[in-house]
Amino acid sequence: ETLYWWMQEGKARGETIVFSTQVLEQAETIADRLLLLEDGGIAVFDTPENLIAQAGFTPDSPRALHHSFIELTKG
Repeated sequence: ETLYWWMQEGKARGETIVFSTQVLEQAETIADRLLLLEDGGIAVFDTPENLIAQAGFTPDSPRALHHSFIELTKG
């Protein structure tokens, strides 16, 4: 059993799982909602799909969530 398997099993049971990662591509495949932090504060909180759309990308764009985070948090 892997951590990914464990999270998917919990998700299937409707459990809330808090997972911290800097690998946005990993978070995108696992999470129903993402809370992205920047400088110690909440930068954005939404579904991966909505964050990608808000930034003007499509889910099939290479590294869509990574580029969305950059777009949504640029100052």
